[in-house]
Amino acid sequence: MSASQLSFADQLSALCAAELAAARQDADRMGEMVERLVNALAFSISIMGAGNPKVTSELLQGAEAYLTEAASGHLKVAAFLESDRK
Repeated sequence: MSASQLSFADQLSALCAAELAAARQDADRMGEMVERLVNALAFSISIMGAGNPKVTSELLQGAEAYLTEAASGHLKVAAFLESDRK
């Protein structure tokens, strides 16, 4: 299957996985990746909120809750990868 046939979510996941692997030993590169992803997410949420601060705030709260849940779900994998690196 070519990249153009993959969904946006699949393309983004593949791109992030490749960058994470490449940046594993480079904290600055990893930080830049996170910064860009957060910026893209913030822009998307702002667009979804249509300039309404209350709606945007509610969307941000939902995104924060989901981010916390998702990060918590990845803790064991992150710990394993870190132990493998040492």
